Amino acid sequence: MRNTCIKPSRLWLAWLMGLAVAGPDQGAATEAFADDWTARKCELYQQAVRDAITLQGPEGLRMAFLTSNQEFIDAQCAVRVEICPMTPEEWALADTLLKMTMNEGMASTFVPFGCP
Repeated sequence: MRNTCIKPSRLWLAWLMGLAVAGPDQGAATEAFADDWTARKCELYQQAVRDAITLQGPEGLRMAFLTSNQEFIDAQCAVRVEICPMTPEEWALADTLLKMTMNEGMASTFVPFGCP
């Protein structure tokens, strides 16, 4: 009977060679996916803002609140800001946007709302 078992040292070497070949490509693919997901999250957030304001209406939303939110979107949602809702309508919008973004698979930390 012939022994077809691969010695652990050969298996280890084959595994390391596989990492050396696949490593850089996997890193680039992961980075590209992260960049695509970041851009997609911002698109989804922008659409959610439009939808939520359309459903809720603009009454009670301060210009400073809306402007800060638009600046977040204009920066491709890449800057960390904390927009503090002040009116009941702003709190309702922030809550709605949090729910909408989480339903799309985003973390709750994505939305730009927070108060000092």
